[in-house]
Amino acid sequence: MDEGRGSNTEGKAMDSWDYAGDFRRKHGPIKVVVYLVLMIVSFAIQRHIASPIEQGIVAQFQVIISVYLAVSLPKYGFLTAFLALGIEFLVILLRVVTVRDWSVL
Repeated sequence: MDEGRGSNTEGKAMDSWDYAGDFRRKHGPIKVVVYLVLMIVSFAIQRHIASPIEQGIVAQFQVIISVYLAVSLPKYGFLTAFLALGIEFLVILLRVVTVRDWSVL
């Protein structure tokens, strides 16, 4: 008798786990698109800001949304955040090398 009840409880836990996975699969692409839009907007804003303090605030915002994406979508979120932040790093490095603008560091 107890075995039947235990297996039923496990079935309910498995259903809720499947629901979480299903939710992640359905809304994962939406999260990635929203993340990319927020990153592009923050890149544009950060480029036009002169104050290092304000640039740091925008950079922290980028890190926070990157961590959120990586935690909420472990595989694709991590890859997307890694690529977006890697591209930003290369753009900043290119600006430092070509224009010799050390203020971006």
